[in-house]
Amino acid sequence: MERHGLAESTFLSEDHLILEVASSNDDDEERRASAWLSYSARQRLSAIEGQLAARKQEMALGIDRYARVQDGWFLRYEPDEDTTAYYRHLAEIYSAGTAEANALPEDTLLGGRTFRSWNALSITAYGRVLHHIACATRLMATRPNLELRNLLTAFAHKEDVKALWQQAGESASSADQVVAGLSLNADTAAICEHNHEQPLPYYIEFGRNFVLLPIFGGMLNASAGLTWHLRAAFRRDWDKAVDGRERVFRDNLRDLFKPPRYTVPDRGFHIKRSDGTELTDIDAVALDNVTGRLCLIQLKWPDIYGRSVTERNSRRINLLKANDWVARISDWVGGRSSSDVCRALGLGNAGSPPPAILVLARHVARFSGESNYDSRALWESWPRLVKTFYENQNADIFHILAHTQRSGTLRRDPAVNIYELPGLTVEVRFS
Repeated sequence: MERHGLAESTFLSEDHLILEVASSNDDDEERRASAWLSYSARQRLSAIEGQLAARKQEMALGIDRYARVQDGWFLRYEPDEDTTAYYRHLAEIYSAGTAEANALPEDTLLGGRTFRSWNALSITAYGRVLHHIACATRLMATRPNLELRNLLTAFAHKEDVKALWQQAGESASSADQVVAGLSLNADTAAICEHNHEQPLPYYIEFGRNFVLLPIFGGMLNASAGLTWHLRAAFRRDWDKAVDGRERVFRDNLRDLFKPPRYTVPDRGFHIKRSDGTELTDIDAVALDNVTGRLCLIQLKWPDIYGRSVTERNSRRINLLKANDWVARISDWVGGRSSSDVCRALGLGNAGSPPPAILVLARHVARFSGESNYDSRALWESWPRLVKTFYENQNADIFHILAHTQRSGTLRRDPAVNIYELPGLTVEVRFS
């Protein structure tokens, strides 16, 4: 943790060690904002969810007709197309807003298949998980002597699982590819352990020819496991696609800051020095046509880092590189007004307020334990920006962001834990 900027250690004496651990408040706040954004995405589908809820009893009666126990141990069912579609729709709703499902532009090709198509496979697998849970719980309701824990995790022959995907329209070779992407094996388990990551599979390899079908992978995060696999298996395709994130991010800004109140051009801008050499670039700009304030934006969209402290530290260091951009843009703006800067960019007129400078991170803009953010800029994550915007739609959003910036890591009352070990006192301070 010390190597990654999350703690500091000091020996007061040979037998007294102090560990100062950064508060997790900043990281916690970012997670809460991300959860809010995901919840908002699901709420937009509430009407469809209500329609599905109205059919819940109908689905239960259908399951009662075909779900049964085989040999007193195995769960057996053969759902019709309508039932399969029902649970797939539920899976789409429950997984709405999952960050991993939006990790790349939808039309990105990874291994010959679009990212949209890969995501659809995760949703299909998640729908099967929801259907399996429904069958298990219905059997429990009608046969109380059954043990639910014996029904939830299924056991299957790997070739049967591949055949099921072929029935869904996959070729034999693509079915192999799909099952590999949705599976946990010894190698991927070791990677998860190294990164302190929760495995999120739909299949767990059980010997050479069999797999277990757990439910926790889909329930915890419908898309993350497959997304991790795609990044590792098709690294060259993945890295090529990363550049397309800027266009998607800019489109997201245009969807948020809608006209006539706002103007968001569909391109970035190159800033040059007086001698014609390039100084830097601006990924996006947003103009508030009511207040006349212009916002100059750098977009940062790294891969999601999960629980890996190594990857977290990499994202932190990458974000802090934006300090150099902030310095260049601040010097270029000087004391000019939004109107002056708009004309310099060829955007026409704006107002007299000074321009705002924004470093906008897709997932996390504030890391606990880090305070080295250039205060001349606003540092916001996309989830926090969207939340703040919807809570203040009629206000000067950039003025509000400037007055809600966190000054370094949020502080809380310090807590101290003391551990007495043989020959050593360890004092852990959380601040």
